[in-house]
Amino acid sequence: MTFEDAASRYEIHIEKMLSNGYFRKETYDGYKSYLKIMREYILKKRPTYYVYQFDRSFCVDFLDYVFIERDNGAQTRNNYLNFLRVFSGFLVEKGYLKSKPTDGISPISKRLYKKERECIPLDVVARIADYCREKEPDFLFACYLLYYCFIRPVEMTRLKVRHFNLKNCTLTIPGELSKNKKTQTVTLPKKVIQYGIEIGVFTAPADDFIFSYRLKPGREEIDPKHFRDHWDNVRRALRLKKEWKFYSLKDTGITEMCDRKMASIAVRDQARHSSLAITDIYTRHNASANKDIINLDGAL
Repeated sequence: MTFEDAASRYEIHIEKMLSNGYFRKETYDGYKSYLKIMREYILKKRPTYYVYQFDRSFCVDFLDYVFIERDNGAQTRNNYLNFLRVFSGFLVEKGYLKSKPTDGISPISKRLYKKERECIPLDVVARIADYCREKEPDFLFACYLLYYCFIRPVEMTRLKVRHFNLKNCTLTIPGELSKNKKTQTVTLPKKVIQYGIEIGVFTAPADDFIFSYRLKPGREEIDPKHFRDHWDNVRRALRLKKEWKFYSLKDTGITEMCDRKMASIAVRDQARHSSLAITDIYTRHNASANKDIINLDGAL
């Protein structure tokens, strides 16, 4: 079996998994992207003609290529390792290999690497808002939904005008659109509603996606990559740190809510966290003494 034949059969397999609803679109897109990079690696660095050449040495060298030469972070390297494990399992299941060449290859421990995404200082958030209001007004609405409503970029590409209830100040994310497959409703701050009205989002037909091409409402669903492209434009213009990613706006928004002493349950529900323990991760614990506790004179 040639390697390319096996890779092509795997592509057919994941396309079938997507069409039957077993894979989410982002999972399918991820595996397609990993395959593309692996083919580029084979073409540039390591000619691989037959499946038996896909061995442990290939996997280790490919992961080094991803991590070192392509200058990706540890999490990305671990994501590629997970893909190689899944791909290896497919090859074994089909009888193209006797064992998985990824066995014994370990991910980089999360305790050892720095988080690739950081919260953004609030003064920088304000600069981002000012810049987007002038240069990227439609992208600013996406920033608002991420910062105040914690809507994931993938979910944003699937939201339609009819999912917004302006009278009740709510946004409902149907289960088939969300990561956790649950239908959930979050609160729409007046600031977000007013800005959406200002740029004409809610005058579009009810079944239009709120973000289509050029991030304006339309009939065509777009790839979440559009948000990253616009964020890269903002990042370059404002010379932001590479650790301040588009998704950092969600982390920063949750942290600001916690810092403002909003009820943990309210933050949990807005962020659609499965438990308060996850919400508590975003809470900055004060290292100084609490004055109320210092002066506490209880019943005992």
